[in-house]
Amino acid sequence: MVNKSAITFFCCISAFYIFNGSSCRKDSNCPEENHQIIIVKNNSSVVVNWIRNDNANDSVWRQNGSPFPEKTYGLIDQNSTIESKAGKWKCWEHYYSGEHQEYYFIFDHDTVESIGWEAIHGTNRGLLKRITVNLNYLQQNNFTVTYP
Repeated sequence: MVNKSAITFFCCISAFYIFNGSSCRKDSNCPEENHQIIIVKNNSSVVVNWIRNDNANDSVWRQNGSPFPEKTYGLIDQNSTIESKAGKWKCWEHYYSGEHQEYYFIFDHDTVESIGWEAIHGTNRGLLKRITVNLNYLQQNNFTVTYP
């Protein structure tokens, strides 16, 4: 005997995967050859943290009283990389279109560990590098942000 609820559930799940895999989920603002990942590369012999912000004068964001990130936020081991994804239906070309730019901050992890993001906030203590990132920068650097 077949359970009608199980068949209905199976049909709904199947339909979801069929429609979710169709071309309608592509972002029409993304070019054919687009990038959904930015590589953040640490070519140094020290462990670093990276954080992204749209304000060049402030090293750590804090909006509407939200808590500071964990000390391991943006942790990149020495001579390692991490990936920053644009999202499921987006690309970095769309995100950074027009005049949009952001700042990528690379911090010394020992400083982050010892004093935390709250003490670093707005002081740039432990800041190793600030990189202005826009679409032009990403295209020239093969969608890779590198320290040092």
